[in-house]
Amino acid sequence: MLSGRAAGVYARRMAGVRGPVGILLQGALIAFVGLLVTIFNLNNSVPIEKTSGAIQSDYVHSQGIPGNYVYDASWLQISTSNDLYIFNKNDFHPTWNDHVIQGQKADIYYAGQSPKTVLAIQLYDEGGNPSTRYTTTAYDQNPDAYFTPGAGLDVGLGIFAVGLLIAIVGALVVATRHRRRVALARETTSSSMAPAVSLYASPPPKYEPPSRSSW
Repeated sequence: MLSGRAAGVYARRMAGVRGPVGILLQGALIAFVGLLVTIFNLNNSVPIEKTSGAIQSDYVHSQGIPGNYVYDASWLQISTSNDLYIFNKNDFHPTWNDHVIQGQKADIYYAGQSPKTVLAIQLYDEGGNPSTRYTTTAYDQNPDAYFTPGAGLDVGLGIFAVGLLIAIVGALVVATRHRRRVALARETTSSSMAPAVSLYASPPPKYEPPSRSSW
């Protein structure tokens, strides 16, 4: 109900603003909305959670056609959860070698979203001592939260760019019309202040009475 009322108020306000000024204001409003969407999506993060257990299975997913498959992602399943944990082995340092032992203990640090994206893995040897630790750049930068860039950020930037472009076009048209009005006003002022032009090409001859000698 509020959104419909706000839309009605906006329509009534903008109905009285036409021409380049209306284009300028609408572009500025669209750019403002895009800026708000962008700002709200800058803090789009989820906490990093931890789970521990024994590795039950791993799966490598590839895409493509037979004979030309391309690596896509890897999946892990552990004993303490029915969920699948997905990661890209190329994001880890050191690079994940796809060699795991069933029953091997592991700590998995993942982003609390769906699917569960793995950001770090700590493996343990048979004696229960920490062995290889795999981490991603995102985890190294912030081990507590994971920024999830989504479509909202791109949409916000797109709306802002469109609104800014419309506002610039409106501003250019307003400036052009203003310069024309100023130039026209100057021409009108100059013509009104110009000196009056005589209707005669030259002054009329001066009258002289006839001399007495001619009588």
